[in-house]
Amino acid sequence: MGTKFYEHEKTGHKQYEKPSKPTYLLAAAQTNNLAFLELYLKIRGSLQITDQTGRNALHHAVGNGNKEFATLLCEFSWRDQQVVEGLDNSGNTPLFVAVRYDQVECIKVLISYGADLF
Repeated sequence: MGTKFYEHEKTGHKQYEKPSKPTYLLAAAQTNNLAFLELYLKIRGSLQITDQTGRNALHHAVGNGNKEFATLLCEFSWRDQQVVEGLDNSGNTPLFVAVRYDQVECIKVLISYGADLF
């Protein structure tokens, strides 16, 4: 019997932890772990990873007010609007999450990287 892994239905991303646990990228976004993000970006890790609610790392970063993390994500994903405009399972973009949690600095970052206001 081989190593058991879980595959995300939408993205096909595989993780070796239970699906209810965040991946390393999502955990780093929640804790503002810039060192991990810089290393992850150097190895060209996928920014399309989402949790079970459909939220990507940018949703988590802005929801926790992690402006630097959000800025770095936006810089490396500016060509891929699916990160900046990604919808979670409830239809919320990272901008909506930032507004919901009153993260003004993160709102400014998202708008500067082309987040759709409407």
